Amino acid sequence: MKICCCAGHREIPADKIEYVTREIRHEIEQAIEDGFTHFISGFTGQTDLLFASIITVIKEDKGGLFLEAALPYPKRRKPKGPLYNELMEKCDGVKFVSQEYSRDCYMLHTRYKVLESERVITVYDGREDGGTFQAVRFARVNEKDLRIIPL
Repeated sequence: MKICCCAGHREIPADKIEYVTREIRHEIEQAIEDGFTHFISGFTGQTDLLFASIITVIKEDKGGLFLEAALPYPKRRKPKGPLYNELMEKCDGVKFVSQEYSRDCYMLHTRYKVLESERVITVYDGREDGGTFQAVRFARVNEKDLRIIPL
């Protein structure tokens, strides 16, 4: 089973949503064509929700895909809104990276997604801090197949 995850900024500028959605869909379709069937979303921001949403649509059409929600800690599963709740219901599995909130649970969350995956799709604006930067760095250091969608 080949695993692909997504990492990206929590907020995407409104004027970039259509572009980012199109590019994430393209990368997911390419991953499926390359044999990926297991997809991990962190469910911590807009990029993650776009990724999970696209996976669920493709999964309904084609089947054979597994969507995992990788959450930093259990209380992150609390309802966050209609889209979040709907997508969580469509997940095939949920992984809690830490059993409770801690200062480093989001870093561990990012590390888990990247290290479990062979391919990492990122939506990245180039800033050198935060979870997306960590994901890019982890992917490069661990020689993952890194796909960057520039913002």
